[in-house]
Amino acid sequence: MRANFRTVLLLLAVFVGACAGERPGIISGDEFAAQYADTLRRSEPEADVRITGPLELSVELAGESFFVFLDNAYASYRAEPERLQEVVEDYAGRLLETGRQASTGFDPSRIVPVIKGSDYLDAFARSRESGRNSAPVPPPAFDRYNEHLIVLYAEDQPRAVRFLYERELADAGISRDTLLELAVENLRALLPDIETVREAGLYLLVADGIYESSLLLFDDLWIGDTWRSGRLKLAGEPVVAVPTRNLLLVADSRNLESVALLRELANRMSANEPYPVASQLFIYRDGRFRRFDG
Repeated sequence: MRANFRTVLLLLAVFVGACAGERPGIISGDEFAAQYADTLRRSEPEADVRITGPLELSVELAGESFFVFLDNAYASYRAEPERLQEVVEDYAGRLLETGRQASTGFDPSRIVPVIKGSDYLDAFARSRESGRNSAPVPPPAFDRYNEHLIVLYAEDQPRAVRFLYERELADAGISRDTLLELAVENLRALLPDIETVREAGLYLLVADGIYESSLLLFDDLWIGDTWRSGRLKLAGEPVVAVPTRNLLLVADSRNLESVALLRELANRMSANEPYPVASQLFIYRDGRFRRFDG
């Protein structure tokens, strides 16, 4: 099950009614951002690092300017506060590596789709409009998937996922008409075999521990009756949750208890785990996942 064994443990914890409270000794988001910024400056003295908002930095490095949202890093630290320095250095190291590689172009064969909540665009727009960056940050390359989800385009790198800008795609001559198809096929080639785990009346689709939410874009997993006769044995339709980028959970629409558990998981994990995506549930209809309110 690779990187998602922890996911199963979290699922079981929720199923038996475990409720995680705030752990003592947690430093504030502002303190975390200050330590993160100091680590970046020590590691890369040439970088211009500024704190521009709560858990938000702007960084200029190697001629590139970009925003850094620290919500995921801070959530990782809160889950394991004894690893504060390790978490900061790991996230900062990956950021610097990504920033250096941004100036050398990208490999089209490693363009991948990343599902995120649409609120990501709101945070990005607020950062751009703040005027606190000395150099403008271009808009990210994305498509809207539905009212709650977007598809961001990124380059899969050895230690990180680097989101791409529209201008990069244009400069590289990548057709926007076929970009999603290219990204999905690239991801298929990069992922290991998809595994299915059944736990507490729910199914988990497990890939590599990073791109599980992007499996929503693999139509062959959902189209027709594959969820009845294939890896998922459902009497009704598949209702899914993608609370974080590395977690795709499926319930049977006819099993009301499983749907209720799925909703609880989506709400709790999207609020407390790193790399949140959405708290809503979705159902696959007419070739696309749509919000499920049943």
